[in-house]
Amino acid sequence: SLLTDALAAPGTPLEERPVFVDMVEAPNNKERRAFYSGPYKIITSSGRVIGVFNLDEDPAEKKDLSEDEALVARLKAEQAAFVAGLKPVKPTK
Repeated sequence: SLLTDALAAPGTPLEERPVFVDMVEAPNNKERRAFYSGPYKIITSSGRVIGVFNLDEDPAEKKDLSEDEALVARLKAEQAAFVAGLKPVKPTK
């Protein structure tokens, strides 16, 4: 949870860590996931890579790095390891 970071006192040093965003499928969109690791963000849908970005160098997400197979493989492996450690929670609605 990012709650402790959000509630931290100003100036408190925060630990850099991965962030995982999971958007469930709905009538108007497919399932999408975003995984942030260091400066990188990878976006996937149904296991397919939609985009990879270096947010330090490209905060507007204009330069897609998804052709960098080594980077994609590393980020997908990091994401899989992160997700494997999560406790599933069923949506209430």
